[in-house]
Amino acid sequence: MEENKKMKWQKDLDTFFPIYNSFIFEGYIDDDQPYESENKEIKYCRLYDYFDKVYSNNPDPDKRMRVIIYDPTESEEKRFKICDDNCMVSEEVDPDAEEGAEPKKRMVYPDSELSQHFWDVIHDDDVNKLLIDHKSSGPSLDFSRIHYVLTEGSGRIAPYEVLEKFLSIYQSLFGGSRKENEPAGYLFVIKMTSRLLSRDGQSNGLSGEELMIFRQLLNIAQSLDAEAEEKKQTNKLVILANQIRDLPTWFTDEIANPFIKIINVARPSEENKLQFFHEMLDDPACFGEAFLSRYREIDSSTKERDPQSKRNPVEKKFLAYTNDFSMNMLRRYRAYLADNPVEDPAKLGFSISSFRVGDMTNPWDDEDRIKEMLNIKATVSRKIQGQDYALEMAQDILTRAAIGLDRAKNPNAPRVVLFLAGPTGTGKTELCKQIAESIFGSEERIVRFDMSEYGQEESDQKLFGAPPGYVGYEEGGKLTNAVKKEPFSLILFDEIEKAHNSILDKFLQILGDGRLTDGKGETVRFTDCIIVITSNAGVFSFDGMLQEDIDKLMNGDVKPEGEMNMERVVQLEQEGLSPEEIYNHVREHLRYNVKSYFHCKLRRPELYGRIEDSIVYYNYIGKESVEKIVGSTVDEAIKSTKEAIGIKDFNVESVSNVKAKIAEYCQDCKVRALGARGIIKSTEKLFTGSLSNFLSSYIRNRDGKSRADLVDKMLKCECAEEVKSGTDIIWSVSC
Repeated sequence: MEENKKMKWQKDLDTFFPIYNSFIFEGYIDDDQPYESENKEIKYCRLYDYFDKVYSNNPDPDKRMRVIIYDPTESEEKRFKICDDNCMVSEEVDPDAEEGAEPKKRMVYPDSELSQHFWDVIHDDDVNKLLIDHKSSGPSLDFSRIHYVLTEGSGRIAPYEVLEKFLSIYQSLFGGSRKENEPAGYLFVIKMTSRLLSRDGQSNGLSGEELMIFRQLLNIAQSLDAEAEEKKQTNKLVILANQIRDLPTWFTDEIANPFIKIINVARPSEENKLQFFHEMLDDPACFGEAFLSRYREIDSSTKERDPQSKRNPVEKKFLAYTNDFSMNMLRRYRAYLADNPVEDPAKLGFSISSFRVGDMTNPWDDEDRIKEMLNIKATVSRKIQGQDYALEMAQDILTRAAIGLDRAKNPNAPRVVLFLAGPTGTGKTELCKQIAESIFGSEERIVRFDMSEYGQEESDQKLFGAPPGYVGYEEGGKLTNAVKKEPFSLILFDEIEKAHNSILDKFLQILGDGRLTDGKGETVRFTDCIIVITSNAGVFSFDGMLQEDIDKLMNGDVKPEGEMNMERVVQLEQEGLSPEEIYNHVREHLRYNVKSYFHCKLRRPELYGRIEDSIVYYNYIGKESVEKIVGSTVDEAIKSTKEAIGIKDFNVESVSNVKAKIAEYCQDCKVRALGARGIIKSTEKLFTGSLSNFLSSYIRNRDGKSRADLVDKMLKCECAEEVKSGTDIIWSVSC
């Protein structure tokens, strides 16, 4: 196989195969591995079969080995697999056996004395006399047999007549010149080594039988190393372990055990994946002519624009979306394309996401949903009062995302990033709900994280998963699990300023590259997500920020005069400024404070650079908006009361005086400072609470009148008393 088509571990093995006789392969040992067939075609197999494919019929006589695969999970008679096709079963009766005894089965290898020798030795009862005494015929005893075969019985004390039995076989196999087609020696491959242990790989956690297994393996490695120096044999031992930490540390440490070479089997490199992708392009079952035609156009355009470019945008997208794919997953995706073809290279990323997650629809390809997103300002304005300027900014950002203008610059970044800054209770969460409803079809697609829960240094593990060896490692992180489960989601990070700095570091990855690697090493993509970050950082002033630092890092920006709070907004209203002029003041204060917060408080100017173009500044609730919020809250309360009591088809007379009195009360700075949430809460306390108490009083003393008549009369009355405090009953009636 050509050098540039090999995996890294294959290159490492080629380098160390003549030098070492014992190897430990760890990592992706169950993944598919490429090899070159007899007709020079690239094919794939599992790692334990790779040694048979490559070494059993290797054209180089010094590399041709008799491969024997040992699987400790099989039954005793099936644990050893000799990779030799030219064999047959023979049944023989032991002449010393009792009359009528069943014949014993024996494998016959007419073309290989080496294979025959192994089978005869491993199944001969006399060999057991040479082995150590053991409680069972499990892996430990089997490894003693492997050691005996590999080392010609060296190091064993046994009766002379037993050793003499095999002397002639040894001499014919390893003495003198080797036959033309006879392998150079044994290559033992031991599968499932990690699963031989009942606990982790620490010596004090292993049973006596488990310790004996690795002592014997160490003895084999030492013996092979000694015999290699004497040029007796070229036998090799290969141990397959999923994780090196599954094995005892004294066995895998290169200082304690210099006889074994550890080779890491990693996922395919980008070069390997590109090679596989080009194989898919040549396969008509994977991509149709429409895909190939468009791919050629993109590739040609890329080379004309940048002759030095090694990869076109389609190849980059394939590598990005298959970043954590094993070779096995790549091959499964290739099979998936047979029934789920891709006609446009632009949809390649969605195709790979569908393969990973399962059947799903892409909302970004739905014209009706895109139209809703393009009209989201009008939709949200019916529910949120006084935020026309903020919604206009949000609409601009959403429009660019819906049309796809931002994708050309960074196709792997999240589809939408919104940073909503401003006072509390101004409709930031409501905008998120409406976006999720418009593009994803349901508010349930919102994955919300209250960042006040992640203020501790270790709390990032809850979001992104614990590292290997820590509690909860297998569970993964809440954020990464949610995105893996549903790639099309709105991820809401509420009050980001309350999160620990270690979490903010991860946002650079999410916002920049649209990906995140969790504690298990799996890469999660945020490419199709909407990321919304809310913050009150621009509203408050923060201690610990030196003015000289602010002046230096604000790039010459002039600090707005005064502190922008609700009292300042009321003062501007009294000065006669228009709503637009007031918003400009608020926006300038928020912009300055947010920038100085990231630069001087968090010391994260690079994070501010990621979100600067995505910030939406919310306004304080204006005077006119207070009246609208009160009015809609009162109307909603009346409507709910009618529905709850069952009154239909009657008109409610003017309650304008009631609304005016409540609006007057809610103009107080303490109420408005809490935003729409505070205004609604005060209105419900004053109006709805009073309405409920008044209604219950009439029902208790209705004197035979119907409930509908009582409510009808009550709703026709107007407010008779002024609002004095939040706990006063705000009206009285006489019917």
